[in-house]
Amino acid sequence: MKLRTTLGIAGIAAGVGIGLAPAAAAQGPADGEATLVTKSGSRTGAAVVAVKKTTDRSGGVAASKGAKPGEVSAKWFRCWDGWRSGRTFHEKCEGSAYRPYVDCTNGYRYIWGTYSGAREFWLNCPAGSNAIWGGAYG
Repeated sequence: MKLRTTLGIAGIAAGVGIGLAPAAAAQGPADGEATLVTKSGSRTGAAVVAVKKTTDRSGGVAASKGAKPGEVSAKWFRCWDGWRSGRTFHEKCEGSAYRPYVDCTNGYRYIWGTYSGAREFWLNCPAGSNAIWGGAYG
């Protein structure tokens, strides 16, 4: 009987732990991190690379504001519908092996992992900074 009681309490504790885990994950990353969210709402987390930028913002393909798909392109991917609001930069990209990025007013360019296919992104600068513009690397 003592074994059953112990296992029952362990099962309840495990169930409570599992029930709380999604709520903790839903809180999202710390405000000090740059984050990426896809159209499906899945948060892919903090930037993989944060590069300190100088006044030169070159490199990568910038997303074109209000452009139609294909108007801004590289050999293997393209990005369009770029806009920004506060900490957030939005873009849509399509192709293979591209890495979305956002330039922030804190002087950093935040770059995420590699994506393929058609995706819609919301790239968020860390708290205390705003989005300047963004795009993707191929």
